Amino acid sequence: MRRAGHILGSAWTEATLDDGRTLVHTGDLGRPVHPIPCPPEPFDGADTLLVESTYGNRRHDDATTLETMAGRLR
Repeated sequence: MRRAGHILGSAWTEATLDDGRTLVHTGDLGRPVHPIPCPPEPFDGADTLLVESTYGNRRHDDATTLETMAGRLR
């Protein structure tokens, strides 16, 4: 298991199958720059990649996110 960076404790997994092929599975992945969780650990590739992608087509504005988080903490 490797750090996914989505939320604290989130992980992605890599398995090597009996025939030598690799399978990587992950839920949400975090962003490379975020103030709380560490960024996701990279991987070199996989023969099969399974990714949860509900919000995969959206961009997140870091400045807005930080302002929103700060406002909620006040």
